[in-house]
Amino acid sequence: MIRTFVRMKKYDFIIVGQGLAGTILAYTLLKKNKTVLVIDDNSLSSCSRVAAGNMNPIVFKRLAKSWLADDVLLFAEKFYSEAQKELNTNFFSKKEIIKLFASEHEKEFWLKKAKDDSKYISDETISNFHNEVLDNPVGGVLVKQAGNLHVSKFLEDIRKYFSGKEMLLEEKFDNSILKQHENSITYKNISADKIIFCEGWLAMQNPFFADLPFRPAKGELLTVRIKNLDTNKIIHKGLYLLPIGDDLFIAGSTYNWNDLSDTPTEQYKNEIIERLEKLLLVPFEIVKHEAGVRPAMQDRRPVIGFLPKHKNIGIFNGMGTKGVMLAPFFAEQFAQNILEGKALDDEVDVRRFL
Repeated sequence: MIRTFVRMKKYDFIIVGQGLAGTILAYTLLKKNKTVLVIDDNSLSSCSRVAAGNMNPIVFKRLAKSWLADDVLLFAEKFYSEAQKELNTNFFSKKEIIKLFASEHEKEFWLKKAKDDSKYISDETISNFHNEVLDNPVGGVLVKQAGNLHVSKFLEDIRKYFSGKEMLLEEKFDNSILKQHENSITYKNISADKIIFCEGWLAMQNPFFADLPFRPAKGELLTVRIKNLDTNKIIHKGLYLLPIGDDLFIAGSTYNWNDLSDTPTEQYKNEIIERLEKLLLVPFEIVKHEAGVRPAMQDRRPVIGFLPKHKNIGIFNGMGTKGVMLAPFFAEQFAQNILEGKALDDEVDVRRFL
């Protein structure tokens, strides 16, 4: 069990929430020699702890390059690689994606697209890829420069790192006792120049941000055992299969905008099973069923910045399904905005809603 240490009573920043966004922002500010206190209740809802963590530069539904892929992808890779080197651990790996075609028409479309975006899509098809295990009559194509973050391990390793630096307070944050001053805030006996909330979809319950247009989506995943599917690549056809070792794969994901609980459901379990049965020619065993709620905004862009009426109260949230790719880049941008006065991207600035 991680022990909580809080000796210092004055900080540059308080970060509320140690999901993916809060962890990355706190680590980024710490690397800039700022004093940071992270307040987190590990029992609260966190999509990050069940996220698969795939980094994919292509939006498969539209067959288009992901938003800001050229900027965020390399930045994220560098961030995670440097972090795991400093912590002497391993939670990130480059991992290509094999996109299996559903039809000859889709194959022709992809190969045409590959000529326009050869940076991320191979123009060579892959055939006979585990045809004895996968329903793969048309073959597939390789998506390059993809990767995977073992999110739960990343969060746990960084949590231990924060605890070792005596900058972690394990408790539920109480908004009612937060006090604002001209150039600072106080919480209990702790003061800080600024406080930044990284609470995921639970920010909807925060009185400072309740009016923002959140549109969270619940997602469900299965961990399944598939024999004889020996690969270190992510497979996508109707769903993704992420290899995690010992014949185990994470399969998903689903979207539900109505149920904002972390409780797995039979409906979406069956949806994933149905997709698996269409893809696999062999039996599989269900090992685990998990669910989490992704934080997202109506315009599908992150929400970052300080509130005009509360200049010391900020938000870093709404990373959605691309959080693993986006969070390091925008944590750096936010840090530069705070410390150097550089402008935030208009598409992510919280002021667009105000």
